[in-house]
Amino acid sequence: MWDARIANFDRIVEEDVSFVTPIQESLRSRGFRGVPLSYQERRIYHWHEALDRRIGMDRIDPALRMAPVLADWLDDVDVR
Repeated sequence: MWDARIANFDRIVEEDVSFVTPIQESLRSRGFRGVPLSYQERRIYHWHEALDRRIGMDRIDPALRMAPVLADWLDDVDVR
């Protein structure tokens, strides 16, 4: 059974890797505007934004701060 699972995993990884070059080219194109975050990723990002606010933006090195980009996506929440 493990031989079949490993072979299947290898096939899937090989398929994924085969798309790396075309994907990278599309990311470098002038038409690329970014990748929308999934719901789970937005939750994680929101948690990091909230943590930065609690710590205090003035106490965090600018290179380490999360850019506050989710405010337009929140309803009835004070994000300041």
